[in-house]
Amino acid sequence: MDDDFQEIVNHKNSELNIDDLIQRYSNKKREIRLASYIIKALKVVPAKQDSQKIKKSWQIIEASRRKPLILSKQIQIAATLLAIISLSVVVLYQVSTNKATDKLSEDKPLNAELILSNGESIEINSPQSTISYSSDGAGIVLNDSTEISQENSRESFNQLVVPFGKRSYVVLSDGSKVWLNSGSKLIFPPVFSGRERVVRLEGEGFFKVAKNIESPFFVETDHASLKVYGTEFNFQAYHSDETYSIVLIEGSISLKTAEVNREIFVEPSQKATIDLQKSEIEINDIENSDSYTAWKDGYLIFVNEDVSEVLKRVSRYYNIKLSCDKNARFEKVYGKLDLKTDFTKVLDGLAFISDASYERRGDEYVYINKTK
Repeated sequence: MDDDFQEIVNHKNSELNIDDLIQRYSNKKREIRLASYIIKALKVVPAKQDSQKIKKSWQIIEASRRKPLILSKQIQIAATLLAIISLSVVVLYQVSTNKATDKLSEDKPLNAELILSNGESIEINSPQSTISYSSDGAGIVLNDSTEISQENSRESFNQLVVPFGKRSYVVLSDGSKVWLNSGSKLIFPPVFSGRERVVRLEGEGFFKVAKNIESPFFVETDHASLKVYGTEFNFQAYHSDETYSIVLIEGSISLKTAEVNREIFVEPSQKATIDLQKSEIEINDIENSDSYTAWKDGYLIFVNEDVSEVLKRVSRYYNIKLSCDKNARFEKVYGKLDLKTDFTKVLDGLAFISDASYERRGDEYVYINKTK
């Protein structure tokens, strides 16, 4: 995305070429050639993507990507995101930079909080926290270092509250693992007792449930209940959304709603969508489950998605308002976004891959067509 580098690649710079750069920065030969290859392919063509080509391209790029590229101030390759829309090479290529950029929001994200049953609140000052419970629920370890103890009872519950811009991971007392996305909350007992294991979710979580036939696992939300039979799945249930979604990776789950009071079973590689307005449940097969679960590893993956949906997901993570101008028309988006990226680079990258520009309107960033 650096103008000088693009001019070199496209032979518009008479002073330097790619070979000159490689000679000057020989230890970055692989990165320079990769970035050059991507830029040469960049263009917008409204055509349907071949899923196998997309998968292969991601594999090639990921195999090549190891360390960030840092060049001189004269020739900075400062691309946080690079993507090819409707082309066989599809990637958002990040190059880290330590340089501070303009601040877009005056509100700093809060830290995650673990609220114990006695009301004690423990602030977790890290972008991604890790919490592990002992088998009896009395012992808790934060980020593999801080140890906490608590008294338990059958009626006690803990809460893990994750603000926007943060993520968290918790190992429950039964060994089940839960990844919580930004803007989410999990309510759970310190130790499971009785014939059922029940937790409550607000927001989005990826669950890897420890199997126990004698004690089924339930995930409750405001509008749906999920029964788990030992499995891996992603459950998205934000209050602000008009739909909930469940993507099953492996195992078996069933779901119920107040309006559909019977078990609806979901199979692996299927997505169940609950329409809260129509009180309907729709189940569809999916090809790429990674696009629904990559957030737990610090990425967002987009496959043939509308720009409005991309902005919605990014806006939710960073807790900054993003939208499309009502008169704008964009191509579908393919790519991969690193959630550890500075938000200013994300704004530029999203504009780049959608062939758009953006402008600030009050506290909101609105994407518009370049030609507007």
